[in-house]
Amino acid sequence: MAAFIVGHFGEVGFHSGGRKVVRKYVCQMVTKGFPPSVVVLRDHEQAPGVVVYVIGCVHGSDSSRRDVELTFEEISGLNQRVASVVMELCQPRLNWIRRKGGQPRKLVWPWQRWSMALEQQRGMVGPAVVSALISVLQDFVQALAMGRGEQGVEFREGVHQAKKYGARLVPGDQSQDATIRHLYEAFNVVSNIQRLPDDVERFLRNLKWPRERVSFVRVLLRRSSLLDLFRVMASGFLLSALTVPLALALDSINRIPTFSVTSSDPRVASFVPPGVMDSLQLVIVGFTFSWMLRFLNALIYERDELLFHSIVREVSFETFSCHRSEQECAIVAICGLNHVNGIARLWESQWKLLHILNEKVLEDKGGTDDA
Repeated sequence: MAAFIVGHFGEVGFHSGGRKVVRKYVCQMVTKGFPPSVVVLRDHEQAPGVVVYVIGCVHGSDSSRRDVELTFEEISGLNQRVASVVMELCQPRLNWIRRKGGQPRKLVWPWQRWSMALEQQRGMVGPAVVSALISVLQDFVQALAMGRGEQGVEFREGVHQAKKYGARLVPGDQSQDATIRHLYEAFNVVSNIQRLPDDVERFLRNLKWPRERVSFVRVLLRRSSLLDLFRVMASGFLLSALTVPLALALDSINRIPTFSVTSSDPRVASFVPPGVMDSLQLVIVGFTFSWMLRFLNALIYERDELLFHSIVREVSFETFSCHRSEQECAIVAICGLNHVNGIARLWESQWKLLHILNEKVLEDKGGTDDA
């Protein structure tokens, strides 16, 4: 159970009539018994009596399932009512998890997934091919994990705990088809060029660490998480290996002889003007960078915002309920490890902005009354 609780507050300063007013906008509750993959967020003024627990999981790992179970045990020890559980799942996937329960997933071979994805069409053939490739990649990473992982095990634990405590299950993610379409749109060269400034701005904005965050090192270097670390690195190594053909292609292009006016050897002559190959290399590198940014937006940043808005809706709903009860209520969010710090960053900036607006309204109202 919880051993101690330490309140940590962020402060925002305002000036009203020559007097500085300090308001506390974010509070993190650090509890000894919580696993290191959990970030705890709350706001005593905008959302009194509501505590948000965001659990970062490595999908399909038993250690993440245990983190979910331990978090609910600690919440119960704090005598908080679990109101809702927000999951990084769309409604069809949540229904599938609830229907399957603890049953293992039926094995579907990659070529069957390919044909199934093509039959579903995903809106068009292009997204269908992307969907099939992602399915093959998931199967390969699962095989590298030596069969130790089980798809959706952390979400199944969340469903079990929600039933145990009588909490609502909330799908907080977009549909798989929408994600696949966004990934497919990342291959659109014209769209990449048009959205590049916005993508770069979002990428730089997300480089800033939130005040309350999860340390990936602490989470993945636990004894029970070493296999999870291997699984995460395996997919990264696989994606890195895909850049080898690109590097070889660039090297081959660089070796193509270019036309030289001063060359005395006619065999060196080529129809390619000087400097074109260097420009082509820069263009390829630029497109690769833009594609990476679009993939980050589709897989992480946009879904961070979707999960955050789902959490905020639950917080707004429960804030009114907590006014009629002295017991604090808890909202648990179960998502991928890559989404936790993004959600914490959005939470911090959102509530900070609300406090600034509220204080501005009060300041303007006070000036009007004095007049």
